[in-house]
Amino acid sequence: MNEHLLQYIWLHRFFNMRALQTEDHQPVILIHQGIHNKNQGPDFLHARMRIGGIELAGSVEIHVKTSHWYQHAHSGDIHYNNVILHVVWEHDMPFEKDIQVLSLKGIVPKHIILHYETLMTRNQSIPCENQIKAVKPLIIEMWKERMFAERLTVKTAQLITLLKQNKQNEEEGFWQMIFRAMGSPVNSDAFESIFRSVSLKIWLQSADRIQVVEALLLGQAGLLNDHFDDDYLMMLKKEFGYLKKKYVLQDVHLLLSNLRMRPAHFPMIRLVQLAMILHQHPDLLTQMSGCTTVTQMKKILMVTANDFWHRHYVLKEKSVYKEKQVGDEMASRILANAVLPFLYLQAEKKRNIPEQLRVMEFFTQLKPERNHITKRWVQMGIRSDHAFDAQSLLHLHKNYCLEKRCLDCAIGREILKC
Repeated sequence: MNEHLLQYIWLHRFFNMRALQTEDHQPVILIHQGIHNKNQGPDFLHARMRIGGIELAGSVEIHVKTSHWYQHAHSGDIHYNNVILHVVWEHDMPFEKDIQVLSLKGIVPKHIILHYETLMTRNQSIPCENQIKAVKPLIIEMWKERMFAERLTVKTAQLITLLKQNKQNEEEGFWQMIFRAMGSPVNSDAFESIFRSVSLKIWLQSADRIQVVEALLLGQAGLLNDHFDDDYLMMLKKEFGYLKKKYVLQDVHLLLSNLRMRPAHFPMIRLVQLAMILHQHPDLLTQMSGCTTVTQMKKILMVTANDFWHRHYVLKEKSVYKEKQVGDEMASRILANAVLPFLYLQAEKKRNIPEQLRVMEFFTQLKPERNHITKRWVQMGIRSDHAFDAQSLLHLHKNYCLEKRCLDCAIGREILKC
């Protein structure tokens, strides 16, 4: 038993209401369990009940053991002067204060404790993997909507912080997000560091020549440090040497990773595709803001890298010819993780609710992100039909499942009641 579960049990009245009595055998009739307080002070405020025939109104404090009242230094704390009931799981010592003690041990359904212990002791990153089939699909779909709203709120908060760091330069913040999205999930931080190592002014000034953009990106990524025999790579290395001296560029120390990646997702390929996006669409934010459909947005992003790269996945080795175009799935990922959150924030700042709803609808028109997490949800029978679903499930996994916040999750709460 832990305090969080005990609070949950009290909040939802998961106990035998007819068996309520204090440790000195006074009957308790619960009128209202109170409002859960997550700030300083007692756990529940504005509770009402009859104890021994006397109606009381005030606060309720929850502990696993009676002795925890003293361990938590509540004695003498004025915030607890209004406590009318001390609810515990186990009454382990005399309680000298003029407050009644109510123990819940023995009057809580055993299946709630059993289900909770099962969820908390599972090694899987999704604790309810074996029980989720018992949850009604409507509850899952409604919770996914809640998760999407939370994720979008988190994204916009991150963007607000980002814009503050960039002195409210929206274009700079936007491109920083594009770089992160192109590097995701493994190389997001490295790609962001590459972007921040060169001023936005230089990126945009260089955009009219694809070789210059490639030289900057590959050079700052540390990929042009070797000796090359190929003329094109020798030219890029020479160009970067000139640019590095001209702009006094500092080295980026975050290393790129190819770990467990398919060749098409190698960071070098993403960098040269990013170079082409910069080259063809230096006004990308303006273009995206003017789009009315997801199809238009994808068309802008689905560029094809410079011809040289069609025979390369790594710098020093040739491969079978394959055009290095940004695919539909990658374009969807960029939109879901960078473009749409940015457009949503712009609409939110203007209090343009119709535009906010339109941007949210765009998520349902994007392909879902496919990774080991979303695939696992699908294997469990949870639908992931579009980016709206995928974003929801990724947020749920990261912020609830991994943290074992089952009591804060509608799915987990439903499982406890089954």
